[in-house]
Amino acid sequence: MKKITLFMSLLVLMITGLKANAADVYVETTDPTFNVYTWEPESFGGWPGNTLTSTEVGGTLTTVNGKEYYKFTLETTPGTTRKIIFNKDGKQTSDIPLIEGDNFFTYPVNNDYGKYETTNPPIPITAFTIVGEEGLLGNAWDVADTENDMTLQEDGTFKLVKENLELQAKGYQYKVTANHDWGVWELPNGQANNTLTIEEAGKYNVTFTLDTALLKLDAVAELIEEAEPVVITAFTIVGEEGLLGNAWDVADTDNDMTLQEDGTFKLVKENLELQAKGYQYKVTANHDWGVWELPNGQANNTLTIEEAGKYNVTFTLDTALLKLDAVAELIEEAEPVVITAFTIVGEEGLLGNAWDVADTENDMTLQEDGTFKLVKENLELQAKGYQYKVTANHDWGVWELPNGQANNTLTIEEAGKYNVTFTLDTALLKLDAVAELIEEEPTHYVLHYGLNEEGAEWKDATFVAGDGENEGKLVAANVEFAENTEFGIKYGDIWYAGKPNEGEDYYLIHSEWCVDVPVTANTDGLKNFRINEAGTYTFVLSVDEEGLTLTVNGFSQSPVNGDLNGDGTVDISDVNALINIILGKAEFDPRGDLNNDSEIDITDANILINIILGY
Repeated sequence: MKKITLFMSLLVLMITGLKANAADVYVETTDPTFNVYTWEPESFGGWPGNTLTSTEVGGTLTTVNGKEYYKFTLETTPGTTRKIIFNKDGKQTSDIPLIEGDNFFTYPVNNDYGKYETTNPPIPITAFTIVGEEGLLGNAWDVADTENDMTLQEDGTFKLVKENLELQAKGYQYKVTANHDWGVWELPNGQANNTLTIEEAGKYNVTFTLDTALLKLDAVAELIEEAEPVVITAFTIVGEEGLLGNAWDVADTDNDMTLQEDGTFKLVKENLELQAKGYQYKVTANHDWGVWELPNGQANNTLTIEEAGKYNVTFTLDTALLKLDAVAELIEEAEPVVITAFTIVGEEGLLGNAWDVADTENDMTLQEDGTFKLVKENLELQAKGYQYKVTANHDWGVWELPNGQANNTLTIEEAGKYNVTFTLDTALLKLDAVAELIEEEPTHYVLHYGLNEEGAEWKDATFVAGDGENEGKLVAANVEFAENTEFGIKYGDIWYAGKPNEGEDYYLIHSEWCVDVPVTANTDGLKNFRINEAGTYTFVLSVDEEGLTLTVNGFSQSPVNGDLNGDGTVDISDVNALINIILGKAEFDPRGDLNNDSEIDITDANILINIILGY
């Protein structure tokens, strides 16, 4: 049995989002210890909005159609768009618009707390809009700017051309959004952006192209006029406030450098009270971020102070060598700091809060051997890395280890319940964390997949309980495969695959693929199944007395007449889509021309209704 996933633009548009005055949110989850944030920009302003609740304190466990959900009821202001975000241990989803009434979700997906799934109906996409940096788009990340809407092409792609742009030799970030609303759809998804790199300053035409079938967004810049050479009139050091008297201010002439006889530039900052830490800085030109900087882009230099005190700091720029240095001269030692407390800070799942230096619950205790210890017990940890560090005196500015923006990472290999012991050796400046597994998470079936080539990284996707037509089965949904990806199924130490080598301990899977599906499973000596087409696939696993039966959904197939929303079935939602085409609210779709007269009209609507009614 083969299910259908259409690689068309509708595939990426199955996103929730309508105006709502009130909404009930139902969440099916294997881990109810997550947070829900309300997200309604019209009334709350900027992130993070308002914390709604955690299921630990307010989510109501309820049953709908025989399935258990955690229910949240939201009230909203008429005329606003209600959005939420799911959050757990520092990972969170993108904004999720809600429809009026009931909203059903699964969270997390495959133990990834940045992903969710919804069974809410899709909304039609009326516009794709490029957003990004002001120099590239004429404004900064403005989803409402119709001047940056893309135009549908004959080949099914979308395009936007921006002409006569004055661009610098740097990288410009951009992405594409839908319906002039951040919460509907975007590519790349989440906080990631694409970057258009300009090698030399000048005037450009830039063409943006979106392929919704391949989920691919590109930008190509065509140089039409080279820029006039820039005359640099000032070099300015910018950086952290403690070093420069302000924070990254390119307009501060007090931090301009002076030309020396040897051709270098210098700036001396005197009598600075500095802590034992790293201070970041860089040099800019002409009091303008867009002209020139060193280091280039988001990178910075770091001046490391070994001991707190009063310093003179000399910055030197050699433009010939493109070299920027800073030298600190200690002129007065600081009074010794008496450390009264060492506190572990880090991710919420590890410490009970996120990077809170004031939390005395995470203070360390002095041991007889002179080290300090903190033990956190009964932590429910996922198979991931957790970042942490140690601070002093409940104050970020006193002392920390590791120093600066670096953190230590505690890596958890398998999900479960742990006791974690943090140890600090102040003599060796060494901080460690050791996790002791006290209760394993139940073993899951896992899809193990990758390319059979040297150096290739194999990945895992956990099977979770299915719903709807997959009730009683296990599902690994929307797994991206490259061409000729091999895979098998693992359950603990048991390995299920295709044809095993003689004498090796493998267990077979019953497969339900059609003969025309491009899957290899019978090659001599092959231990794994192989899918020969790149794509996004959903794996459905049935486990019973006969063993494992696997179905793979996601192979492309010709469109079904009448299936205007591409979900593989013909139902009332396709009638709504057909009416929108007749009214001119949507473009012509050949699947709606049911009488093959090259037009879509009320006759096709009648035929479609009869198909649904079985006439």
